[in-house]
Amino acid sequence: SSPAGYNYSFSTNTPGAVNLIVSPTTPPNFGNVTLSGGTLTLAGSNGVPFGNYYVQSSSNLVSWKYIATNHFDSNGAFSFSTNAPAGAAQNFFRLQLQ
Repeated sequence: SSPAGYNYSFSTNTPGAVNLIVSPTTPPNFGNVTLSGGTLTLAGSNGVPFGNYYVQSSSNLVSWKYIATNHFDSNGAFSFSTNAPAGAAQNFFRLQLQ
């Protein structure tokens, strides 16, 4: 059986290989974004309880850099705070599950 919070399937599309595809049951999502005193806080839910994740940041949706590693709480919620990017016209964030 699959680990809690994950689905899995097998792909045999490549001759001579069997690939295991693992994905979360419901992907995490951002539910609350706040900016206070130069601090940007991103919060959300639907993570795997106690599972690890990385926060990535990009100004152009092409080049991504890791800015934090954290874990979901016992309910699958998360919250992450960082300094708001100074002088940036735009900045994007995403979670990468570990």
